[in-house]
Amino acid sequence: MFSIVGPGAIGGVLASALQRSGANVTVVARPASAERIASYGVTVIDPEGTHHTKPAVSGVPADGSSVIVATKAFALADILPAIAAANPREVLFLQNGVSHLPLVHAALPNCDRVACGAIKIVATRGEDGVIRQPFPMRLVEVPDLAAEWAITQGLTAAGVDTALGGTESQVGWRKFRFLGALALATSWRDAPIGPAMDAEPGVIEAMVAEIAQIATAEGLPSDAKEIVAQLRALNPEAPSSLWNDIKAGGPNEFDELGRYLVELAHRHEISAPTITRAVDAIGARLSA
Repeated sequence: MFSIVGPGAIGGVLASALQRSGANVTVVARPASAERIASYGVTVIDPEGTHHTKPAVSGVPADGSSVIVATKAFALADILPAIAAANPREVLFLQNGVSHLPLVHAALPNCDRVACGAIKIVATRGEDGVIRQPFPMRLVEVPDLAAEWAITQGLTAAGVDTALGGTESQVGWRKFRFLGALALATSWRDAPIGPAMDAEPGVIEAMVAEIAQIATAEGLPSDAKEIVAQLRALNPEAPSSLWNDIKAGGPNEFDELGRYLVELAHRHEISAPTITRAVDAIGARLSA
């Protein structure tokens, strides 16, 4: 049995795939989302077609289930008590960044199988509730310790690509070193990644170099040129979820994707003037 906490775009795609593979799935949602899903189910449009499923819906994870947490990081504090109370078999967290790792382990001391992974996917949920995944990529990376978990095996059986990525920190940083750069660049320049990188030649590259130093100090050797190449390979009009959330005026992951980098730079005594400049500018916008 699987419980998917946070059936938004990412959680909805995973819930749909698992249920279509024959798994027993419960989605855990806030009241408004729970009511909508109970009435209309989950609809995912991907390159393979349109998929409609009707999973069970609840406000809390099913007792003893394998739990996948697909909320954003800022929602964790509210949902961790309910996860702990469900006596889960195992829990896989798929939040952006790495600052949440100590939090989730401290909140689940009685569960032997707790891990933080990462997902690479492009998916959005529209106002109509329909989830659209325009590209086929669905890759969940988990720490080596989760190789034999029911979650890993279930996702693989459901057609979701899974990969082992070493330690939790290495898995998290492999995504964060790229995502942090994308989030800060677009949010700082208030522009998609192409114009953001071209606004002040060399500045985003300098910021990426600082992020790579931090990632290396955290245990994942990182090449700044490789990260810059990944950013340049994106569609120039690509936004970031942080920039979208800031523009929408709602909760966002700035603490996890921005301020935490400054904290880590200080911790490792790494000079990070460009990261600091970006974080200060974004912070000023949010405070205005």
